[in-house]
Parts: sequence; structure tokens; C-alpha cells
Amino acid sequence: MKLIVNDKDISHLYTTLKWSGDEKQITRKVSFSYAYKYKSGLAEFIAKAGDTVSLFDDTNKKIYLGIIVSVSNTLSGNTVAVESKDLTMYLDKNKAVGGMYKGTPAEITRKVLNEFNIKVGSLAESSEHKEIAAVGDKTIYSVISESYTDKYYIYADEDKISVALKASDMVYVLSGNANISDANYKSSIENMVNTVKILDDKGSVIGEVKNDNDIKFGIIQEVYKKEKDKDAKKEASLLLKTLENTCSIESDFGDIKCISGKGVYIIDTVSNLMGKFKITDDTHIFERGNHKMSLGLEMIT
Repeated sequence: MKLIVNDKDISHLYTTLKWSGDEKQITRKVSFSYAYKYKSGLAEFIAKAGDTVSLFDDTNKKIYLGIIVSVSNTLSGNTVAVESKDLTMYLDKNKAVGGMYKGTPAEITRKVLNEFNIKVGSLAESSEHKEIAAVGDKTIYSVISESYTDKYYIYADEDKISVALKASDMVYVLSGNANISDANYKSSIENMVNTVKILDDKGSVIGEVKNDNDIKFGIIQEVYKKEKDKDAKKEASLLLKTLENTCSIESDFGDIKCISGKGVYIIDTVSNLMGKFKITDDTHIFERGNHKMSLGLEMIT
């Protein structure tokens, strides 16, 4: 992997590089360390907070653009540790003050990004009309995520912000007898909701939605209070949660296409686990010419 800081290629200097993302942490990160002795007079490169970091794959395609947020070293140490974050960092650090954002999710996203002169990339289309109030109490990220719901993920495409449907892009096949070195599988009903009662503004039940296939686990009920100008059954259905099948995968053969928000197929003949999974978090380690990856996965079909 080629690592560029500002305009300088330091691929030959870093000892270990980690490229990672997590749908719960908003930003993708690149962290790395390089050899440097304080006041040795032998410094070929000195990283500084605010420097630009670019990561390129083996085809020289840029897969990451970020800003160094921290640099740390010690008087006695021989290495410098650097952490950078991609441009989604700014979505979580800026509060929106546009008042009421109205329109489709894509229209709302364009409006709030334009207010901060942030470039707009590819936005998933949805005809649903939303109204999001923000008067300094919500970040840019909150406005966009509320308009799209948690079925979508927000990501940085170099210097642009894009939104896509989670797991709509299937990028890899993981096979137990080929590229999985270790795996941990879990099935849980702990977060299940199989019945949602719909209440009016007086607290009276005016309807319900339920997942009949999950009633065998016993009734696990949530409540939704009807909101003006919203489809009550549709909103209540969003609260239903079924059996969660998750796993974590270790692979000695990493693939840069496997990042949070994307989808993979698992065909594990050892555990008989097969299906379509959403990547919830990913860590890629590049060290001495090797590429290893760890993935957190959630079954979706």
C-alpha cells in the first residue's frame, strides 16, 4: 500500500499501518507508526497534526483521504504514532443551524452539506419526504442519518460525502476452507422486538404491527406513539427487530473492498453457516508486505 503524507511518499518508512472503520464510529481511520529518534538529526520525515494523508491500493487507486488528528512520541522511544481520520470527521464536529430541513433525504443532505461548503458525492435516492428540525442541537451527521434512517450509511469518497444503502454492494465471498483463518458466530434474541403497539395522542391503542415468525419466542413488545403526517404502521415497523445472527471473521488474506457498509457472502462448510452479511466494522493491517483483516458481520438474509 502506498502512503502519502501531504506530497511525500513515506511507504518505505511506516512499520505497521491500520486502516479501519465502524458503522458506530462515523469516521474511517488510518493509523501508522514510523521510525524516528527525537533530536537525532536523522529525520527524513516529521508528521504534523493537520497534514493530509492519502492511501493508495496496488493499482494506484486512492482509497482513503484523511487529516492527521494526533501525533505522539516519547523522548526515549524510537517510533512516532500517527492517527488520521477521513472527512466524515467534520460531519460530527459541526452543528447545523438551518432550522427546518424539508425534502427527500438526498435534498436535505445536499442542503446541509452546501451550508458548510462540503462537496456532495453519490446520494441514495428515496422519494420519502422528511422534515428534520436542527437549530444548533444536531450535527450535520445527525441531520443526514435521521433523514435516511439506519438502513443507509454515510461515507467519505475522497473529498466528497456520499450515502448508500447498507449491504447493497456485495464485494466478497468468505469461505471457511479458503480465506477464513478464524471465526466466532453468535445468534441472539436479546434485542428482539416482535410486537409494536401503536398509540394515539391520548394513549389509546389504535393498531399494531408484529413479526409472526418471532412470536414463538414469546411476546417482546415496544410502543410507538403516532406522529402527525407520518405513516404510523411504517414507523412502527421500523422498531421491529428479529433474531440477530452475527459473527467476527479473521482472514490472513485481506481484501480492501471489505469495508463497513458493504456486504459479503459467507460459505462456511465447517459451521454450515451460509448467507448474506453486512459488514459492521473492519480492520485492515498492513505489515511487512502482508495484509490481514478482521470483520464484524451481521446476517441480513
